[in-house]
Amino acid sequence: MFLIENKKNIFIKLIIILIIVIFSIYNFFISKNDSEEFNSSETIVNLSSENIEEKEINQKIKVYIAGEVTSPGVYELNANSRIEDIINFAGGLTQEANIQNINLAFILEDGQKIYIPNINENEILDYSAQEPSGNSKININKANISELQNIPRCRSIYCRKNF
Repeated sequence: MFLIENKKNIFIKLIIILIIVIFSIYNFFISKNDSEEFNSSETIVNLSSENIEEKEINQKIKVYIAGEVTSPGVYELNANSRIEDIINFAGGLTQEANIQNINLAFILEDGQKIYIPNINENEILDYSAQEPSGNSKININKANISELQNIPRCRSIYCRKNF
């Protein structure tokens, strides 16, 4: 009888050990699959961010530059180009160029016009202000003299209209 109970105890212990081993193997493979899925999702995120960067690099804008540059005109540039870049595309500045008040690091936008003034011009240019068109609003805090002159019924000393 003692021998039969001893065999039962050994059998129960073997079953418990077998269950623990099976459970451990199962957990090992499950955790391995989860980490592989995690790594593959990281790869997808990295690839998509690279695609966004490629699209930004490949995206083109057209900007018009006029004034004191060697070759004024419309130029196609990469998105996020700066005023310095379009000046280089236009062949550089003339001897009469006044860039003292121009932020050469300003990021250009599609359809923008850049004007490089002559050294005899005293007007301060602010490219962050939008050019007025038909019904658009004029930001009087950022507007230059010519934009202020386009304000209807302007009574400012800068307005050259008689009302």
